[in-house]
Amino acid sequence: MRIGMGTVGPPRLAGMVLLALVAACDRGEREGVSGRSVTDSAARREAPETAPPPVGSQEAELLAAGKAAWRGCAQCHCATDPRIAEDEDWVRLNEETTCIEAGEPAPRVRAAIMAYVRHPDTLRPILRRPDHKPADGEKAGRVVVPETGGSAYLKADRDSIRKGSPAMVRLYWSGAPEETSIAVPAGKYDVINFWFYRRGEDEAAQRWMVTGTNVNGCATVTVAPDEEQILLLEPVLYGKFAATRKDDRWALSFSMQDDGGSRMTLSRDGRVVIPRYRIEDAQGRTVAEGSFGVT
Repeated sequence: MRIGMGTVGPPRLAGMVLLALVAACDRGEREGVSGRSVTDSAARREAPETAPPPVGSQEAELLAAGKAAWRGCAQCHCATDPRIAEDEDWVRLNEETTCIEAGEPAPRVRAAIMAYVRHPDTLRPILRRPDHKPADGEKAGRVVVPETGGSAYLKADRDSIRKGSPAMVRLYWSGAPEETSIAVPAGKYDVINFWFYRRGEDEAAQRWMVTGTNVNGCATVTVAPDEEQILLLEPVLYGKFAATRKDDRWALSFSMQDDGGSRMTLSRDGRVVIPRYRIEDAQGRTVAEGSFGVT
């Protein structure tokens, strides 16, 4: 998703543009809820069978539509995991901003995608937390995670998969002082998505989340047996503002990215934080102000 454009006339661009983003977040953590992962064959064997919806039923049609639409999304995202409470905020975020092809009935397609990613039998990565212990004989190393609570979606390369690495792994850590690393099956992985979470101690406190996406990999992690590898991700945002002239008007755009150029989104309680702009003339008078759109 990206921050869209606003348009103003040429006289209004005579002054300076002021942009503000509220990014002061209370540190906090949330506990996950029960659920399961069904990515590799071992996880499939361990997972209890779930009766599929009746053929031709409304639920079956919705899930089929969601599965078809999800194929495009799966290049950049993984299905949500019911054991990660923060994923529900991600769902709320994408109920409004999921990329939909032009001409498609967006509300219906989004509803189908959200139903599919929530369904128990949807393909999702194996989940690894700091308390996970590798099975006897399993080739695994440890990935050192950032101090800020978060999650990361890892995709193994083809050579690693041929050697037995799981195709998809999801890491999750709360940011607690004792949660410094996670045991991960050996292999070479690209970090396709990552999330950082902040929340105050009060249950009524606002939930902040920053997400990063890069289909080519936000970072690369090579995990060797019995060795440690640092997950090089930082919860740092950079804003990019541009003003482009179109005939007698100007188009203003604003986007966020991390140090590596990955596309970033900041949200609060499952809603995108919309940056605002204000344009002043040479005397400091406000001549235009508003919010950037979100697509």
